[in-house]
Amino acid sequence: MKKAIIMLMLFATLFSILPVIGNATSRSDGKEIVELTKGIEHKLNEKGFVTYVNIDDLPEDVADNFRRIGVASYGGSKPDISRFKWVDFITASSLYDDTRGYGSVLPQSGTYYPMTILYDVDNMPLAYQIGTIEFTGNTTDAGSSGTGSNASLDHLEATEQEIVLGVGKSQKLKVYAIYTNGEEKEVTADKGLVIRSESAAIADIKKGIVTAGNKVGSTNLVITYLGKKLTITVKVTKDTAMSIKASTKKTILTVGDTKQIKLAGTFSDGKVKDITNLAVWTTDDNDIADIDTGEVEAVAEGTTTITANYNGLTVAIEVTVISEEEEEAIQYVSLVASNKNIKLLPGDEKTIRIYGFTEDGQKVEVTDEVLWQTSKSDVVDADSGILTAGKPGKAVVYVSHGSTEFAFNVEVIKEKDVKAVISSPSKIEIKKGSEKQLFAEALYIDNVKIDVTDRAVWTVKNDSILEVDGGTLTALKKGKTIITVKYKGKFTNIEVTVK
Repeated sequence: MKKAIIMLMLFATLFSILPVIGNATSRSDGKEIVELTKGIEHKLNEKGFVTYVNIDDLPEDVADNFRRIGVASYGGSKPDISRFKWVDFITASSLYDDTRGYGSVLPQSGTYYPMTILYDVDNMPLAYQIGTIEFTGNTTDAGSSGTGSNASLDHLEATEQEIVLGVGKSQKLKVYAIYTNGEEKEVTADKGLVIRSESAAIADIKKGIVTAGNKVGSTNLVITYLGKKLTITVKVTKDTAMSIKASTKKTILTVGDTKQIKLAGTFSDGKVKDITNLAVWTTDDNDIADIDTGEVEAVAEGTTTITANYNGLTVAIEVTVISEEEEEAIQYVSLVASNKNIKLLPGDEKTIRIYGFTEDGQKVEVTDEVLWQTSKSDVVDADSGILTAGKPGKAVVYVSHGSTEFAFNVEVIKEKDVKAVISSPSKIEIKKGSEKQLFAEALYIDNVKIDVTDRAVWTVKNDSILEVDGGTLTALKKGKTIITVKYKGKFTNIEVTVK
């Protein structure tokens, strides 16, 4: 009995990587978590073992989505999966590096049962395997601060490097301890973590939630943990963005290329402003693509996610980096645009998507691959799917990919008095948990209609039933509520029923 208790104490820090888990066959969203029979390999060394994943041996769906990994080593007896609860350790994982694997240190010789968990990019478990190893080495250091290894703390990292908030707004912040062996551990709730705001009147933090005060300005959050220090800048602004939108949701780049992504914010007064330089930009993997103030640099082949954060609002952009050979091999027999005849107001920005059709009939978005030109740049500028309206007039936008070309018309109209705001239908039904995109048009005194979906202010009477962001509805629970769409002093109401 004493031996069992001692063994449990020896592994207490190791288990903190993966908190206790239950119902191992499915996740909270109902998707099955696969039990692997192959694809995981443990290689012993003097201190413990290194876990490697053979992608080719994984089920296709797991292989396509696998990005992160977590490993816990159990001594004494093989763990009973039916006793564990998966939801408790969804975020307990590290990015997997195929060149070095995932290192684990063991406290003493004996039989161990390593449980390997594979996760997707959002830290949701995909698959698991419980193996068996016989360790004959001997290490006297059982680990440091619950990392399960004898590595020392190298530095601290946080989910945000800089935070921009409107007055009274809040945002989550997570802090991670990064160890010399590459392991990472979330320490946001650790008692040893100390976070101090240099000006609580501007912004303060409690239990991982950063909250802006009533004072506009900039302050620093000073984070300390086990002798290491990290500083996060928080900027509080009076101008509050209601929604943000990136110039593209997905982009394909060739190794060595760069691309500027723009970020626009729709504010409470209905104005749309360029906030590219004000947002905080991060990348999930800077070995594939790096980011600096919206400019993406393609580093190596692969796919990663770029995230822009402003005022507690986030938008994600998927970036795929391909080789020059792959780019040259792609040919399209025709091109089409998501909209052919476009009307804009001076200063408007509108996103247009271009699609290419291959010889076998496949439709592929090529917005970021085509060459953009315009007949009158003072009327409309076109770049990477973003049309920027200049002075009133008419112009033709040309796009080309190799020898394949396509053209569409753009008219910039001088804004007149708005007669009404139109959003059809006036009554809608939507299922709980689903999303729906609504659109708004401004009807001018000369009966010209202009799409103002991104310029209008969207509000909902009961936000516990429904959320609305730039016309996109998300149904939260059953009930009825009213959405109000406002633009230039005019408004219209939409009755929404969530079933």
